[in-house]
Amino acid sequence: IHKGNTVADIGTDHGYLPIYIIKQHISGHVIGMDLRKGPLDKARQNIKLYNAGGNTGEDYVELRLSDGLDKLKPHEADTITICGMGGKLIQRILINGRDKFDSDTQIIVSPQSELEEFRQFLDNEGYITDAEYMLMEEGQYYLIIECHIAGNLSDNAVLQKNNNLCDIIKKKTYYRFGKELLNAQDRCLYEYLKREQKINKNVYDTVNSLEANEGVRQRLLQLEEDKKCIEYALSFYQ
Repeated sequence: IHKGNTVADIGTDHGYLPIYIIKQHISGHVIGMDLRKGPLDKARQNIKLYNAGGNTGEDYVELRLSDGLDKLKPHEADTITICGMGGKLIQRILINGRDKFDSDTQIIVSPQSELEEFRQFLDNEGYITDAEYMLMEEGQYYLIIECHIAGNLSDNAVLQKNNNLCDIIKKKTYYRFGKELLNAQDRCLYEYLKREQKINKNVYDTVNSLEANEGVRQRLLQLEEDKKCIEYALSFYQ
């Protein structure tokens, strides 16, 4: 998060991210938004508990009942964070709230599923990926994407170049595992790839042992394509 930015945390739940942002002096004002009243009530208690609300209780962290970006004013936030949701839900939030941000808005998302589809969505909808981060905690891998909506011809030119990748496996690999992470030889991604390689082999061996039919054949072809993507991704680490 760019220091000093006004932050809107969508799906804030119990308010831990806004509290952290305030306590670490990253921002002086965070808008925590959630679809449900219960989590917001808990967030309000936590803000008081950690003394992150200022004199009025909402000087630094302001809480709003909101479906996605609905209750955010256009351009009210410099940074928008949407974390801990499925990729399709984050897509919907960005589509429905498109009038609330522009090319100067820093967008930080952490999709928990549909990663390949989500990266393709960013590409197709005109988003530029500025950075990707990956971490693992208690056996669970987490992806964080920092991006912004394209706002000029040079950005669109880069986007078009990325859309013209002729190698299907290469493009699928970038969508699935992240071009920025691969180019950076991210060590957390490497461990994830090694795990995926092992899973792919185990599943392939299991399916290959089944009685042959059209369904089995199609599944084996899919697993072979997945294997090629994983091997291409691992080639970045050689």
